[in-house]
Amino acid sequence: MTSLQERYSARSNDADFETDPAQQQAILALNAAAERILRASAQRSHKHPRALGLWLWGPVGRGKTLLMDLFFEALPETQKQRLHFHHFMRRIHRDLTRLAGQADPLTLIATQLASSTRVLCFDEFFVSDIADAMLLGRLFEKLFAQGVFLIATSNQHPDQLYSDGLQRQRFLPAIDAIKQHCLVHLIDGDKDHRLRQLQSANLFLTDSDPTTEPRLQLYFEQFSGAIKTNHSALEILGRQIPCRAWNQHVAWFDFAALCEGPRSQLDYMALAERFSALIVSQIPPFASEGEALWVVQGTEDSPASATNQRRFLGSNEDRTRRFISLIDELYDRSVALVVTSKVNIDELYPDGPLEFAFARTRSRLREMQSQQYLLRRSP
Repeated sequence: MTSLQERYSARSNDADFETDPAQQQAILALNAAAERILRASAQRSHKHPRALGLWLWGPVGRGKTLLMDLFFEALPETQKQRLHFHHFMRRIHRDLTRLAGQADPLTLIATQLASSTRVLCFDEFFVSDIADAMLLGRLFEKLFAQGVFLIATSNQHPDQLYSDGLQRQRFLPAIDAIKQHCLVHLIDGDKDHRLRQLQSANLFLTDSDPTTEPRLQLYFEQFSGAIKTNHSALEILGRQIPCRAWNQHVAWFDFAALCEGPRSQLDYMALAERFSALIVSQIPPFASEGEALWVVQGTEDSPASATNQRRFLGSNEDRTRRFISLIDELYDRSVALVVTSKVNIDELYPDGPLEFAFARTRSRLREMQSQQYLLRRSP
């Protein structure tokens, strides 16, 4: 079977690929994790071997996702899963609903997961929801106790996770469990590989340009082919979302329809699973100004409960969070994206409390304009 280093070396022969010493150090850390996994598999008679996985973190664009993909492909362990973190939490919440009324359903979920999964891989691990934060501490402790290895990439050190979240103390056990059961490795090279040699496909357009609207129509037709188009609202998870046009391949929305009002991560997952291309018009700059808002965090993706609390947000901060979530889902599913805005990518979110999270969004928007990204687009 081809090793991680061999797969990486093969990629380095591509014309658009540049090797990176920081990535080479990360490969050594991933190889060491693979050796620990294989040794534990060989000693399966031990009831609960200590699962010492890896937490690979660093700034955006350092190749963490690439290395995770190569590691997962190369790992000979058959009981492995690579999951988007939001999809994993959706599954956990669904299972909790299914097991409602059972004594300690979280233990049942962890036991069922551990019975089929030895290695759990998460890319871009990021916690922003209080319901998820409260679950993860107990869940991780139970998974680690049953010998499940966690291999994760993140933009943050474990100590920085959910740093400004509500009731963060409820998440501290999860942080402690991660640090106890994962080696933490920083990948912090001086190259942002997403910015290098991007061949612009001109998919980020300016609202004020008189040619923008005709170009959007042309893009829509190119994505659609000869498929019949609807000009009515689109139903997603039982709710009607205003839509300029859609068919089985592509949907065209105004930004307000997707990111203002009662939209959630689940809506964006459904869109990313359903369409191979999306057009989003009239994205505003996300400056923190205007009328102040109070929101109840945790109610868009899960039922309201006593743990939900009102949280102050700037007038644009809530829709900024939705936009971040939308881009994450589209990127993870390789959905082609055409957008328009009054400002360029660097000016979308000039400053504010979400700058750290938006840095990933900005980087992904750049990459999603490239020919390389479009070539990996889901069929």
